[in-house]
Amino acid sequence: MTAIQAGEVQTLIQTRGRIARLVLGIIGAQSALAAAAIFGAASQVGGANEGIGGIGPDWLRGWTTYDANWYVAIARDGYASAPTTAFFPVLPMLMRLAAPLVGLGTATEGDVAIAISGIVISIVAFAVALGLIYSEAVGEHGESIARRTVLLIALLPFALTWQTVYTESLTLLLLAVMWWGLKRERSGVALAAALLLGATRSIGVPIGLGLLVVSMAGAIGPRARSRSIRWRLEPLAGTACLVSSAAVLVWLGRLGGGLGAQAQFGRSRSWPWVPVWRDLTGVGGYQLGSITSLLAIAVGVGYVCARSQSVAWRVAVGVTLLMHLVMARQFPAYTIGAARYLMPMYPVWAWCARRTSRLQGPVLLGAVSIVVSLALFCAYSAGQGAFNLG
Repeated sequence: MTAIQAGEVQTLIQTRGRIARLVLGIIGAQSALAAAAIFGAASQVGGANEGIGGIGPDWLRGWTTYDANWYVAIARDGYASAPTTAFFPVLPMLMRLAAPLVGLGTATEGDVAIAISGIVISIVAFAVALGLIYSEAVGEHGESIARRTVLLIALLPFALTWQTVYTESLTLLLLAVMWWGLKRERSGVALAAALLLGATRSIGVPIGLGLLVVSMAGAIGPRARSRSIRWRLEPLAGTACLVSSAAVLVWLGRLGGGLGAQAQFGRSRSWPWVPVWRDLTGVGGYQLGSITSLLAIAVGVGYVCARSQSVAWRVAVGVTLLMHLVMARQFPAYTIGAARYLMPMYPVWAWCARRTSRLQGPVLLGAVSIVVSLALFCAYSAGQGAFNLG
């Protein structure tokens, strides 16, 4: 073996070692959040979970409360009640298909089997999505930033949601797959992911608008005459996202819900700054949900204003925030849910990871301690049934 070959082998071994440590770190982080949620469930105050449901044994309630109840109901009965029409169909459809297999493997049945299938889907989707995001970030920003990006995603203050019966993990995966297809000009992959994304949650609308804005700018700019197939694929993917979301909303509206069903969850039209002002001034009292949501909004606004970032993603993040704040909750915490809306927007967290490259020594250690502590506290509160991301 030559010296060059020996060096290549050594580099490969080192790279695999770093990836192995990264994987173990992510598993450890998510396991710690799960443990915090279980501990929170074990220390519930009487009546703390009242009114938010929860499926299965007490320790499982951190993964199956709030919106998870509606996804399980849809998977079991379809859109049989008015509140269910506020939720998009892809996740409950997958849960319905996976529940029999999960039931056989876990000796459970009924709602518990359906709920566990949702948890399994979320965990698997999250793991695959992180792999794609890491690979993309290594190519764009280098290995160090890629590691920080996926670790930050795994330890966001609301990161327990990646494991719950919510659509965040599935949305993250579909976004990563769609952009993987766009960058490699795999039209079938990109369009399939775009269609599924639009039918998974309303995030398909801002993503579609972002792609169309960039495509239109390219079509009228100096590159218009020399557009590659990618520039023709981007408007197709954007249109697919919008058409899919619009079709779902029209269908849900015919069932008696769609956007109108949001009123049943305390949401109605509002000027976007009103809920922000109410939570900032503590109207109704400060809550964990309002604090995390306001932090997420601040990060989102910072990303939208960052001119160095992709225009498509900046438009998507901006429209996502507007969509959320225009249909604001009308009781505390008013901005709740903003954090969850931004969770799958992984370029935002890559941008935050790059900002942390300037932090060194005690400052970096302090920032990491705050992030980890907040994530663990949110997971503990979710286990108690006291923390709702909206």
